[in-house]
Amino acid sequence: MVYAAKKSNIPVILSVVSMPQKIDTISKIIYRNVKGYCDHIIVNASTIKDFFVRNYNFPENKLIILHNCVDTREIINCKGSFKKYLDENFNVKDNKLIGYVGRIEYLKGVFILIEAFAKVLESFKNVKLVLVGSGEIEKAKVYANHLKIEENIIFTGYYDGNIYDVLDVFDIFAFPSFWEGLPYSILEAMAMGKIIIASDVGGIPELIVDGSTGILVKPKCSIDLADNLINILNNMDNYISMRNNAKETIEEKFSSIQFAINTNQIINETAK
Repeated sequence: MVYAAKKSNIPVILSVVSMPQKIDTISKIIYRNVKGYCDHIIVNASTIKDFFVRNYNFPENKLIILHNCVDTREIINCKGSFKKYLDENFNVKDNKLIGYVGRIEYLKGVFILIEAFAKVLESFKNVKLVLVGSGEIEKAKVYANHLKIEENIIFTGYYDGNIYDVLDVFDIFAFPSFWEGLPYSILEAMAMGKIIIASDVGGIPELIVDGSTGILVKPKCSIDLADNLINILNNMDNYISMRNNAKETIEEKFSSIQFAINTNQIINETAK
């Protein structure tokens, strides 16, 4: 489609939502052609722009950063269905909930999170870890069983309801991924004003200002993750301003309205 549009003298803007996990011959061929046929390439984080400039020799003026956005109108449609699900199926009453939403797999840092959670349980008993998503669930259960913490971890599997219903029940949102672009789940958690702890990787630092809108931790480090989780649980009331800052950041920089304005500007400038 890109090739056909270029041959027809139609301006081409291609959106690349993430960077390749590996640089190989096939990806080099694909992106060499992309570079030649596109007028502009939209990426959703500066780290992805830097990646293409550094690894594929893309000219910087061809790459445009357009951050992801979230439509916060869905927040008002929260009906408490996920809370009801947890209440009816798991013993979560009087427990603090640490939540994760995404693929259950190694690269997403889920096993590091489980390991960190085991350390958290040494200091806190009334806390549960809620893992929402599909993937390597059985492997994760085996690891939790190995650490003898399976009773404190809830695996819900894939959830197809309103994501804001899910986030609403969490006291802390954890996202310890090893590799990311600009994850929607963090944007959504920010929109809900959650206390967020996430890995300092990819485009995440473009969302989370450490100590202001959330907390950044070293990737692949369960000790750093656990220590920060324990500190949060010990001082929950100290994070009110952080939660408010996160919500305000979404409204000012990552709203669907701002995204539409930025997109129209890109299209209009390319069409000139």
